[in-house]
Amino acid sequence: MNKNCIILPCAGKGTRLGLSYPKELHYIAEDEALIDQTLKWITESGVECAILIVISIEKLELIVHLEKKWNFFKIKYVVQRGKEFVGSLTNLEHCIGEFNLVLLPDQFVSSKNGINEAFEALRNRSKAVFLAKDQSDSSELADDGALLVQNSELQSIAEKPGLNNCSKYNASWCGVGFAAEQYSKFILDISLLYTQASLSGGDIAQTIFFKSPIIYVDEYYDLGTWPRLQWFLKDRMKYEL
Repeated sequence: MNKNCIILPCAGKGTRLGLSYPKELHYIAEDEALIDQTLKWITESGVECAILIVISIEKLELIVHLEKKWNFFKIKYVVQRGKEFVGSLTNLEHCIGEFNLVLLPDQFVSSKNGINEAFEALRNRSKAVFLAKDQSDSSELADDGALLVQNSELQSIAEKPGLNNCSKYNASWCGVGFAAEQYSKFILDISLLYTQASLSGGDIAQTIFFKSPIIYVDEYYDLGTWPRLQWFLKDRMKYEL
């Protein structure tokens, strides 16, 4: 078993973008696809880890891209058997590492902190850990995985709570980690979140997420929709000119 493992769920069909090719291969700069951003962040962190790509059989061109550009990583590929995000994380017990961090391939994160700190928290016996960006913009919180954080610990969580329910949250998560010994409970708890859409009070108190440490990143963009992707490219161009 590898010590550290980063899991990238890449089996989604990208229906929000409506592309005829894997969304992870949509280019946002010259020679820079969406998934390259995440792998670049991993590289810059200097962490020693295996990479586990959860993929569908329709995405063979993504494997070609990764093997050409990122073959210095220890990359494993697993075909997704379940549905949606939760399905991408099930049946991985024989593939994961001792400590695991799930990152999303259609996001942009720019931060000196995050990956190493998440693995350190897991080594220090945290049952789970979240990477997140401090967030006060209601339009962002409404469509993100939203967290209520107090004293750098998770108090409640919601999956895309909507404008009417997002005011109580103050961060957007962009990664979640767990130790191998917590894998079964992690799957139960993440399934509960996506079934109920939110966890708070007594519900979250029964999960490994309650009071888990929050590692803040500097910048985070969800690039899974055209409006957000276009806004990101426009904003990025402003700083590069």
